Amino acid sequence: MQANNERTRGTAAAFGAYVIWGFLVLYWKLIEDLPSLDIICHRIVWTPAFMLLLFLAFGKWRRVFADELGGLLGKPSQALLLLAASLLISLNWLTYLYAVNHGHVAEASLGYFINPLLNFVLSFIFLRERLSRAGAAACVFALVGVVTVGVQAGVIPWISLTLALTFSVYGLIKVRINLRSYTSLTMETLLMLPPALVYLLGFAEAGFMEYGAKENALVIGAGIATAVPLLLFAEAVPKISYISIGFIQYVSPSITFLLSVFLFREPIPPMKLFGFCFIWVGILIFCFDTVRAAGVRSARIRAERNGG
Repeated sequence: MQANNERTRGTAAAFGAYVIWGFLVLYWKLIEDLPSLDIICHRIVWTPAFMLLLFLAFGKWRRVFADELGGLLGKPSQALLLLAASLLISLNWLTYLYAVNHGHVAEASLGYFINPLLNFVLSFIFLRERLSRAGAAACVFALVGVVTVGVQAGVIPWISLTLALTFSVYGLIKVRINLRSYTSLTMETLLMLPPALVYLLGFAEAGFMEYGAKENALVIGAGIATAVPLLLFAEAVPKISYISIGFIQYVSPSITFLLSVFLFREPIPPMKLFGFCFIWVGILIFCFDTVRAAGVRSARIRAERNGG
């Protein structure tokens, strides 16, 4: 029963994270005139500031953070994993904001369509989770879709591939980090805080917090917009399988793609749409196989109970 409750909480947290990420494109559009690097650095600065407020509000969080931070001193491998996670998520943010602010929302959406299938491959390689024939077929369809989109664009879709790869590896690292969600997130952003502050104080064209009142409020709010879904994601990762994370992730790119087409009116050339169709076929195969496997497991459990 406790395991079922853990899975339920993990599933709810994952859904919450991906719904927020799907709609966050609307938030970043409000500050699209600011340089992408400025926004990234502000996210890095204000996320730990928001976490500090949470630590002040929740004494238990503060005590656990202090204990786990002290424990990291004797675990250099965990510290290196945190640094790698910090670099990967920063690159992911920078790529995503570049895509949103330069009219490539559909391509960003494609990256997060690829991401779950890449999760499947990484879980097979590193977590010893089995890749079924249907899973392999889904990956083939996704690959064909990516190549088709690349041919249509005349270049390799580097935005999509960068987003997919950085977040998939980031998620894999989060599985390996034995820290609470709030400790992990706080440390990831604190590791990147010094270079972010150096850039904002010494090299940012507009200076530090020298925008208009609206923009200043929005870049501060970026800390909350960044922290909440990442906390939910970090909470979900240890509670449900990495493949399940990938399955739920389809919520986010679906929202982003619909926004790009119906709200932002981004043009979708026929060949690009054709490539997306291959991606969606792969998604359907992947989802069908996941649901089928879950049904088989449930039937086996019921049979064992009835037999017992």
